[in-house]
Formats: sequence, structure tokens, C-alpha cells
Amino acid sequence: MSRRGRALLAALFLALAGGASARAQETGARHVLLVSLDGLRPEFYLDEAYAAPELRALLRAGSHARAAESVFPTVTYPSHASIVTGVNPARHGVLFNMIWSPTGAPSRWYEEAKDLRAPPLWEIVRASGLTTAAVSWPSTLRAPIDWLVPERDYYRRPEPVDLLREATTPGLFERLGVTPPPAMFKDIVQWDAFLTSTTVAIIRGMRPNLLLLHLVQLD
Repeated sequence: MSRRGRALLAALFLALAGGASARAQETGARHVLLVSLDGLRPEFYLDEAYAAPELRALLRAGSHARAAESVFPTVTYPSHASIVTGVNPARHGVLFNMIWSPTGAPSRWYEEAKDLRAPPLWEIVRASGLTTAAVSWPSTLRAPIDWLVPERDYYRRPEPVDLLREATTPGLFERLGVTPPPAMFKDIVQWDAFLTSTTVAIIRGMRPNLLLLHLVQLD
């Protein structure tokens, strides 16, 4: 990860650490929402020639960098693992989207939290006594996250709704009043809309100190 990337991760740590101190003093806690738009080009929100008013509004209200150096390979799972661990793929162990098979046979995605060999941000946050949530963030299956909707290859499975409910924090959808529509697994627009509505419900209902959201429609 580049120097800029380490600086961003350090800023996240500091923001949440400040929240931990405030919480301990019962004066309130800070909240960090980290949104990944998979495949987004920076000029889409930095260049006024593109019609992206909502993205530019988020840019003005939040934090951003005008340039960043990604990890290699620059595919989804290694990049997202580096975002939450602050180290490169050689250290966090997520080397590609799918685990390499020496025979060329189909293998699984790096979808499980145990695939990470470096401490991710959510473990550090929870160790500080704060709460965490993740919606469709890579490599979070079975992670120790308070409110979790992990990313998996649901669209390739015969019973995707059942698999989604099994992987998600028990009772979360019922508590949020969210119902996963079966059609969304074949429609990326519906899928992102579902992830967004779930995230909004988590923010309103749980107010986690750290929330990670991964949207995939652009990719």
C-alpha cells in the first residue's frame, strides 16, 4: 500500500480512537462510514464535466484523496484487503479474487475473514469497545463484526436467498425490516439498491462506529 494509503488508514484509526475515548467518557462516539464504489474512476467525481452531483456532495462533506497508488494485482479482493489492513497482498495473504488452484480446477473466492493474515480494521475497532458493521465487503464471511452482510458469490448458487440469510448476522434483516428480493441476484442494479437500503437501515437503527460498504454496479 502506498504512503497515501497508509495515511488514510491511519486517519481512520485516529478517528475511531478518538471515538473510543469519547465513549469511555460517555460524551458520545465518532462514526466512520467507508464506501467503496468498485471500478469508479476518480475523474467521475473530481471532474465537473461528469454529471455526478451526489458524489461531489459526498466529496465536499467527507474526506478524499486526489491520487492513490493501488496494490498489485489491482483487483477487488486484494485491494479491499489492503484498505482494511493497511498492508500489501504479500502480507495480508489475499493474492487475487479467487484462490489459485494448481490443477486449474474451480476454487473458492477469498471470501472468509480467516483468509486475512493481517489484523483488519474491524478487529481493532471492536478491541477498543466500539461497534462495527459491514455490507458486502470482501473477505468478511464469519468475521467478528457486530452487524454483517458478507459478500459471496450468491448469484452463482442455486438458493442464493437462503445462503445470504445463513451468512448474515442472525435476525438482522428482520430487525431492520429488510426483505432480500430473489430477483436482485440476477440484476446488479437491484443488488446495489438492496445493499444501500440495508446500509441506511443499519445506520439508522444501530449507529455503528465503523461501517464498511462495497457497491459493485460500476465494476
